[in-house]
Amino acid sequence: MKGEPSMGDRLPQYIVRFLNGRYTCDCQMGAWGASRGLCTHIGAVIISRIYEELAKTVYAAIIKAECLDNELIILNNDAVINRVTQDGSTIYVVRTGQEATIRAFLACNDEIRELVISTRPMKNWEVMELLRGKGHTIS
Repeated sequence: MKGEPSMGDRLPQYIVRFLNGRYTCDCQMGAWGASRGLCTHIGAVIISRIYEELAKTVYAAIIKAECLDNELIILNNDAVINRVTQDGSTIYVVRTGQEATIRAFLACNDEIRELVISTRPMKNWEVMELLRGKGHTIS
């Protein structure tokens, strides 16, 4: 992590490590660094990792079911399925490791429909926004 003199950094660079379940930074090794309390270098590394995770491309498809009693069934596939419910409708988020076309069955009340689902590239933040939207229940 690059040091920032305007923030009180004395060195041009600091190394942040993740050891034994916690982050440590070179700036915390001396008395001056330990007295600072909060390490901005660790904060910057954590924020950078969160950003990278949210900005990465994932492959997903969104299926909306308007019926009350429903289930999405995908046989013999490595897809991850998340179910989000809100106000009587259900949204299924289907994620795969790469672009894929998947055969699925949607049981809706007493009817079963066969679907062909194509996952497409999306940013992970778009999927997370759907999964964590206000008023949603995730299962």
